Amino acid sequence: MSEIFGRSISREFYALSDDAYINLPSQAPALYLYSALPGLSAARAGTGAIASAAYWSETQSTPFKRSYTWSAISDPDPTSSTTSRGYWEVINYISVTGGQQITEIRPITIERADTHDSVVNTDSELMRSLWTPISTYYPSDAQLELFISLAVDHFKLDLAKRDLEWGKVQGLKAIRIPIAYKALFIAMRGQVGRNAALADIVNEFESEYQAYSAAIKLPYDEANDGNVVTVTPVSHSVRIER
Repeated sequence: MSEIFGRSISREFYALSDDAYINLPSQAPALYLYSALPGLSAARAGTGAIASAAYWSETQSTPFKRSYTWSAISDPDPTSSTTSRGYWEVINYISVTGGQQITEIRPITIERADTHDSVVNTDSELMRSLWTPISTYYPSDAQLELFISLAVDHFKLDLAKRDLEWGKVQGLKAIRIPIAYKALFIAMRGQVGRNAALADIVNEFESEYQAYSAAIKLPYDEANDGNVVTVTPVSHSVRIER
């Protein structure tokens, strides 16, 4: 997940021992942010850091979250074609009272903000209009809206499979119908175990999603510089067997 230039950065930290979350003693950690990967000696001392902090909030129940915030980082070259840059945060902490300092270095990607010119406007009424029996299985709008949200997540994954970023795609109103079919697919595939006869209609939902997705051409601006190409969000098909 990337952070955004010009906006404060909220971070979380969870300590582990033998794959189990552990509660750290209360402390003032030494936190540093770097624009280039530091060596361990520099990281422990904060040498060359572009920002520092000595506070995190502590949650005393599992998974014992520690939270901290970096002040907004400005794009070092806002006119360049480079839209994202790597940074590194350093967390110096102790795991037991009086213990040795532990140093962890974690990468952060910070990028320019993306925007959309529209949003996905799929709704429960569209799902019902495409397949009326859905109301028999899921009568409430809230249930159907959850499946729509999951369908959008699937669409994002389909874009990622083609190395395309959700934030750089425009014209999202165009995916209204394929998202509805994907939502129907997600909603009903869990019902196939109770009624194998549903397998054909569930596979039809996925086929419709694939067909609509293959026919759509969405504007795509890789660098947010106005140089737009079109992309087709084709995904791999999924079949449900009886």
